[in-house]
Amino acid sequence: MAIVAGVDFGTLSVRVTIVDTDKGRLASGIAEYPLHRKKEDPDHATQSHAEHMRALGEAAQKALASAHVSGDRVAALAIDTTGSSVIPVGEKLDPLADYYLWCDHRSWREAALITETARRKKLEVIDWCGGVYSSEWGFSKLLHWFRHNPDLRDRFVTAFEHCDMVATVLCGITDPAEAPRSICAMGHKWMWNKSLGGLPSEDFLLTVDPLLRGVREKLNGRYATSYQLAGTLSPGWAEKLGLRAGTPIPVGAFDAHWDAIGAGARTGDIVNVVGTSTCIIAMSDATQLIPGVCGVVPGSVHPRKTGVEAVSPQQEIFLKPSRVAPALPFPIFRRILGLIARAKPVCFE
Repeated sequence: MAIVAGVDFGTLSVRVTIVDTDKGRLASGIAEYPLHRKKEDPDHATQSHAEHMRALGEAAQKALASAHVSGDRVAALAIDTTGSSVIPVGEKLDPLADYYLWCDHRSWREAALITETARRKKLEVIDWCGGVYSSEWGFSKLLHWFRHNPDLRDRFVTAFEHCDMVATVLCGITDPAEAPRSICAMGHKWMWNKSLGGLPSEDFLLTVDPLLRGVREKLNGRYATSYQLAGTLSPGWAEKLGLRAGTPIPVGAFDAHWDAIGAGARTGDIVNVVGTSTCIIAMSDATQLIPGVCGVVPGSVHPRKTGVEAVSPQQEIFLKPSRVAPALPFPIFRRILGLIARAKPVCFE
């Protein structure tokens, strides 16, 4: 028997769940944080790192109290988040701005530029992410930040996905070279591909925009699946969360990808994860590129299988239909729906 804690950062709140490996779910604690929108700019969607971490502490304490479990009995702490939710950081990995949340679409021009450049340069990895780069993904958001924050460019050290930023902070890591980099996050949203040498080349990034000079090197760190450790919980954060210092923390991932595992999905199953957006997740023993999806990434769902993600952002379509097109061309979406219709249903309780 073991007791573990799972952290799920959503669009508007964080949930911490305490699970007993024999008894199942014991209790959960939830804490909210604000989503910053602008009436004059429907593409704008940001959140504060400080608010996320405040809410995490509250939710963890609530969960432990509701479960009637002492924090020193929790054997591990795992973290998933939305994505691509990107934050630029400076020295000591302190935030230079709020997160560009996954549903922030201000970088649609940058995404179109990356897509056009990738096709013109015949960048192989663009085919691994469906043939189109999205305004919901990392490089487009980071380039938008560079273009609109010239006064902060010199202070830029690196950028993180939310799941990696939280793990890095909780482990007390301040050196970006030691920071965890989720293969799930970096593979689906940053075009990282082990078989192609990692991230896109410096030459490609400079062709997109000279502002991306040096970014490839600055996105260093320990790229790993969630079968590996990000580190252990620092004493300071152990006190804030009510847990034991030294508690192991695996490398994080995106919420929908871990949802598929939590739903009991196996090879050949397709899981429709319905939330603020709908993510269609599958995994395969083979690696086959699929036009129109949001990434084909070995190790992103199960560390020994190839993960596939497709997205339908229904809330965003309702909020700004003039800007957001369906993520998948209709014939591809119909094909995936056909697979879903023939697949074994996999549902949460």
